[in-house]
Amino acid sequence: YTGATTVKAGTMEYAGASGHSQNSTYTIGAASGDNGTLNIATSGTITASAGGNGAFLVGNASGATGTVNMSSGALTLAAGKEAYVGAAAGGTGTFNLSGGTVNSSGWTVVGLNGSTGTMNVSGGLWKNTSTGTHFVIGAWGTGNVGKVYVTGGTIESVGNFYLGQGGGTTSGSSLLEISSAGTVKTGTLRFNDANLSFWQGTINMSGGNLWANTI
Repeated sequence: YTGATTVKAGTMEYAGASGHSQNSTYTIGAASGDNGTLNIATSGTITASAGGNGAFLVGNASGATGTVNMSSGALTLAAGKEAYVGAAAGGTGTFNLSGGTVNSSGWTVVGLNGSTGTMNVSGGLWKNTSTGTHFVIGAWGTGNVGKVYVTGGTIESVGNFYLGQGGGTTSGSSLLEISSAGTVKTGTLRFNDANLSFWQGTINMSGGNLWANTI
């Protein structure tokens, strides 16, 4: 099929060799009361290539809940297209990565605009592929909550890795926990990028690896 994919309730699954790359945007949990799930368990490729900056949105409205479970295959975000896990004020988004590869040519934000975003990485690879695009835990909004737990697999940001990013009235918290066999790699690790006195950024490590050229 072609065009946008929206999951408002129930579960949609890409399985077998299925993929989707035709002028695609993805919204998992689009309106208040939605509770949708997308499972990616395929040997194919899913490409987010259309829409504005936000081409892959999880929990994109107040009162909306979205969940993505990815165990295999490839998810690609085209140049300038961004992934928001927790995308709108009052929304809740979760991305569980246990296998496969996410290649993002745009920014990745976990917890945007006053939402609650959670990413659990136990396997596979999430990679932001350009020095001009970054991985962010918590950005803009008020009351943002961004949480990333890495127990296996790898998050790699060729650009920066932010715990707290944005300006204006932004407030909230950013948490990165690395344990077991989890790995995070980045060019520059930055706390509280906008120098916000009311933002809390925390890294907890009980195992795994954290690589940064600059902090």
